Amino acid sequence: MDQRLGELSSTLSNLSSALTDMTARVEETEEAVQAHEGRIESLERLNAKMAAETALIQANSLLPELLGHDNFDKPIQIDMAHRSARPAAGNRPRAIIARLQVNLQVKELVLRLARQKKRQDFNDVRNKCKERNIRCGFKFPAKFIVTVGEETKAFEMSSDAEKFLMTTVPNWKSTREEQGDHSGTNNASV
Repeated sequence: MDQRLGELSSTLSNLSSALTDMTARVEETEEAVQAHEGRIESLERLNAKMAAETALIQANSLLPELLGHDNFDKPIQIDMAHRSARPAAGNRPRAIIARLQVNLQVKELVLRLARQKKRQDFNDVRNKCKERNIRCGFKFPAKFIVTVGEETKAFEMSSDAEKFLMTTVPNWKSTREEQGDHSGTNNASV
């Protein structure tokens, strides 16, 4: 019995030391996992910060590029910028949303230039409407409004307005077709 008790005592002490070793290993592993999780969280924060900075850099360079470098005598100061949610397949690309610094004149200039550029896209269609006495105009900021008969439609893209007018106005040709006709007419008369 003493021998059996001695064996059990040595087995218990072996198991106790093995349990202590395993507990130490588990604690070391938990500390390593927590350290890695901390690194992952800091990398995620860094990634989010870099994405925000990338949008900010894109917005800083994109506005003068789109609206003309000569319209800005000094760089545009943007506080914050980010991309809007991902669009559905086949839709327009994501918009960049930017908050300009307090300078109200620059903000007004950017909005005015963007509105003018958007309205300029409709110049050909608008001129053709005026030639044919078709009522047209703009709704703020840059929606093109056309009234044909009793039907009034608003458009954000000149191609959509052109398609509508081709289907509703007799003898309406697209701007590209007319430019082709004029060049052919000029060559025939020469």
